[in-house]
Amino acid sequence: MKCPWFQCVVAAAVMIGLAGCKPSGQIRPSSRPPEAPKPVSQIDAIELTAMPTALNFDNIPGPDGIQVRIFCYQLNTPTAVLVSGTMEVLMFEGNVSPEGLGAKPFHIWKFTGEELSAYRQPSMVGWGYGLQLLWGTHMPTAPMVTVAARYTPPGGQPIYALPVSIAVAAK
Repeated sequence: MKCPWFQCVVAAAVMIGLAGCKPSGQIRPSSRPPEAPKPVSQIDAIELTAMPTALNFDNIPGPDGIQVRIFCYQLNTPTAVLVSGTMEVLMFEGNVSPEGLGAKPFHIWKFTGEELSAYRQPSMVGWGYGLQLLWGTHMPTAPMVTVAARYTPPGGQPIYALPVSIAVAAK
């Protein structure tokens, strides 16, 4: 039996309307960003991850800097924490081992705990910092750089992340 034109239109409208409905048992994510926890001063470990190559951040061909993420950990806390001390990202030309981190860096980006708050981001492992670090006119000449993070708590000894190597193309 054929359905009259009006019933087909109503049936189609109901189907389209139901397609956007969610089952009542689902929880909707909050539109508010999660509230950041209070920064801590002491940590036990620090991790730095980076894009594998230097990046172009402007309209001029060639790399302008690097992009890194930093996570700080306390042994008694299950997720990454925010920090109140000083964070530095050290960049060395060439491939540098962890033992070589005492050498003079080619470039240093330094952030106070207060300055870091502008870069905090939630993630699956807790809170961390996402940084785009530009080197301006002080561009490395080596085809590779090594970066590491150094955290210095107020009145404490610095803690280093393992270094990460990043490829750099000529500008």
